[in-house]
Amino acid sequence: MNKKLLIAEIIRELETERSQVEINLKSTLRAAAEAPGAMQSHSDTTKSQMHTLADNIRNSLVEKERAISALRNLPESQLQQSKVVQIGSVVEVQEFGDKQSLYFVLPEGGGIKVKNEKQCIVVLTSRAPLAMVLIGKKKGDSTKFQIPSTPEKDREMTILNVW
Repeated sequence: MNKKLLIAEIIRELETERSQVEINLKSTLRAAAEAPGAMQSHSDTTKSQMHTLADNIRNSLVEKERAISALRNLPESQLQQSKVVQIGSVVEVQEFGDKQSLYFVLPEGGGIKVKNEKQCIVVLTSRAPLAMVLIGKKKGDSTKFQIPSTPEKDREMTILNVW
């Protein structure tokens, strides 16, 4: 499994997301500039709300840029194959009966999905609850976990492979 190619694909996805966030920021700033101010309409808070929205979009932009930088500068040592799940590992698990899933544990980029041949790999940040359960496990280990905010009991998964 070529992790460098997977990371390049994740970076491309983050760059696409960053471009969309930049477009949204420009649009929001334009709307804020065109909105009536407090001197024009005492009850209209559109201008203030648009500036708050623009601040939140700026924060999202900073997060995307930080993620891109972190992945570009990820030490190659973290991409080396290991017998134990760690940051930089791709993990194949069997969960919920027969369902098999692939996860790529990285410091940034959580939730992004990339294809490796015909398989879908989901990026987990190392801070994600599922990643915290997987880190330190090795092939053949089974573990139980509960997804926060779900009423279901513990779910079991087995580590099938670690790359």
